This record gives sequence, structure tokens and C-alpha cells, in this order.
Amino acid sequence: MVPNRLASNTILAALGQLFSKGKADDFRAVMAMRLMGINTYGISLTITTGIAPLLFVQVLYQQYFYTATLMIAWTWLMSLVFLMVGYYAAYLYKFKGTPTKGSGGTAWLWLSAIMFFIIAMVHVAVNLIHSQPDQWGALADNPMAILGDAAFWPRLFHFVFAGLGFSGVVVAWWAARQAGKGIEVELNTKIARYGWKWALWTTLLQIADGFLLVMVLPRPVLLGFMRGGMATMLPFTLGIVLALGLLVMLAKVSNPVEKFSAVNGTLIGMIVTIAVMSITRHQIRAIYLGPVTSQFRLETAPQWGNFVLFAVLLVAGLYTVYYMVKEVLESRAAGQDGDWQTKEEDMMESRPDWLDSVSMMGELDAREMIEKGGHPLPEVMASLKELQPGEGYALVAPFTPAPLIDQARGQGYEAWTEERGPEDFLTTFYKP
Repeated sequence: MVPNRLASNTILAALGQLFSKGKADDFRAVMAMRLMGINTYGISLTITTGIAPLLFVQVLYQQYFYTATLMIAWTWLMSLVFLMVGYYAAYLYKFKGTPTKGSGGTAWLWLSAIMFFIIAMVHVAVNLIHSQPDQWGALADNPMAILGDAAFWPRLFHFVFAGLGFSGVVVAWWAARQAGKGIEVELNTKIARYGWKWALWTTLLQIADGFLLVMVLPRPVLLGFMRGGMATMLPFTLGIVLALGLLVMLAKVSNPVEKFSAVNGTLIGMIVTIAVMSITRHQIRAIYLGPVTSQFRLETAPQWGNFVLFAVLLVAGLYTVYYMVKEVLESRAAGQDGDWQTKEEDMMESRPDWLDSVSMMGELDAREMIEKGGHPLPEVMASLKELQPGEGYALVAPFTPAPLIDQARGQGYEAWTEERGPEDFLTTFYKP
């Protein structure tokens, strides 16, 4: 379920931010910044692309789905409020917290994580209510009683653990890929190992929770599932085998950077496992609704014109998204916030007096790093924290690093940028 993916991404980022104590030079904070840098776009993309599948579910299960949403109407409608709060909290962290200021924003990040977790709870509740029409009478008097359903919490955490595991693998895959290119090797190795550990332990918890979920299924549903023969038992067994295989692969790799092929295989295996498990979830829903749906047959009236129009618009929309992402990633400004460079005239100032007396303690030429898609922010901020009054540090970049300058000035440092040639900008930082 998509809401659980968003919740898991944000929870993993919030945990990384918490354990790093909000310090921008800590590898866990860098991981949090990377996750939320993607998540802010992922939230809007999820909203846009998630509407169509939700509409299909409403059409297929309209009399059940609508009834379920009406039974918890206020909570269902509040999902919009939770979504907006979580969405804007993510942006407040991004532009008012560590990614921009160098520290802070943990509260905003946890607020976002909590909002998405609540949305995941709402979707699990709707799923359970709409699949159990025989319980509607009791739930009509007390809809919140669904929280006491034996399957509610195992089902919720089954999705959340799966989402955390997937997020951990993606984090490890990206960091290992960057380290393999020679970009911030030490930093990316730490992030890859950290993400991999989260993937390992959450996958273990998800497997244990999955068995618990099967055990708490209503007896008629469990018997119906087992009597389904190969149609139900084959995907279920395959899902278990794949999950155990993932656990073995995760346990065998200690350094994802050194075994990147295994990381690729694990990521692919996790995607396949999610796809297979979705078949089992659909079959369990069908068995839940079997006593009701078996009493009638829905007539099918294909509308191929509408379907073709939808397919064309879907392909066009996906291509548009692909083109936009491609342009952002290939642009010179691609980086943590895609806003690193600015026009030279925006940064024009008179030459400061301290530039003549500053004692330089180091210099970082980040042009090659930026060209490969890396980001020097953690290294620069860590170096600035080591400066004593009267000392300076230099950064060479292919453009004026405006957001980094703003962040340094916000922490009490001075900065001056000089253009020495094409794609050769020297920025000197000074601690008064």
C-alpha cells in the first residue's frame, strides 16, 4: 500500500535524523536529507498517480468500499488534513531544518512521519471494514472498534515493516552505487551499511509478523484460503520462500559497497516479493467477501473508448514525469535541493576586509564531485565547525553555492565568492 511506503520512508528518515541529533555532518542526517529530498517529490507523485488505482478499487468494490468509508466518515475525510500536514511538515524540515540550516527540523520530520502513519492506519481500517460486511452491524455503533480487530495491528505493521525494509534497501543501493563511482566513498559506505541493517532487521520482523497475521485470520477465511488449492497456496508459498531468501541475502552481505551485484539482486527480489504478496492479499480479500459476493453476479459492460483514452493519458503522463525527472537529474543544478547555483549578479558584494588577514586551514575542490552528482555540504560544514576565530576554509565549485553560503552565514560564518574563470568559483568561508 502506497501510504505505508510514504510512512516508512519518512519514519526511516526521522529515525536517522533523531540518532544523528540533527547534525548535518552525521551520515544518518545525510541519509535523512536524501530520503526527504526524494519524499517531498514522491508525496505529490503518489497523490497524482494513486488516484486512478483508488478509483478502480471504488468501482470494483463500490458497495463495500463506500460503506466502509461512510462508517468512519470523519476519520476518512480527516485523511486530507493529515496528508496536508504531513506534506507541509516535510517541506518545513527540508527548508527550515538540517538540509538548509545545517541542524534542526527533527520535530517537523517526526510530525510528517506521524501523519503518514495515521493515514496508513486509516487505509488498513477501511480495508478491514469493507472486507467484513458481517461485522458492519457491530461497527456501526462503534467504528473505532476496528482497532481491536485481531488482524488490524499485524496487518498494519506487516506493511510498515515491509516499507522500512524496502526503503533501507533503496538507501543502501543508491549509496553503494555512489561509492562505487568514487563519490564520497566513506560517507556513502556508512549510509549503505546503515540502510542495509535496517533492511535486514525489518525484513526479519516482517516475516515474523506475517506468520502472526496468518494465525489471526478468521477461521473461515483461513480454511477457505487453504482449500483454494494451487491457486492460493502457490503464490502464498512462493511469497514465503522469496521472503526467506531475501533474509538470507541480507544476512550474508556485511558491506553493500563491496557486493553491489548482491544489492541489485536483493532489490529486484524485494520488488518481485511485493508483487507476489499482492496476489495473496487480493485472494484473502476475495475470500473475506466470498459469502456476500457469491449471492449475485455483476454484469460487465466494457467501455473500450474510455479505457483507450485512459491508457493514452497514462502513458503521456508517465513520459512527462520521466522527462521532468531526467531534466532535473541532468541539469547543472542537480543536487540536494536542485537549487545550488544562482546568478552572479545576485551575489555581488564589496570585497570584505577579513579576506586580507584570514588564516586558511584547508580547501576542497568539489567540481568533480558535483559533476558526478555528489554534494559537498556535509564535508564543508564539518570543516567549518573545526575552525577557530580568524581562520578560513575554501571551496572550489563550478558555480556560486548560494544555499551553502546562506547556511554558513546563518551559523555565524562569513563568506566571499570570486569567479576565477569558466566553472571555477572560489568561495572563502571565515569564522569571525
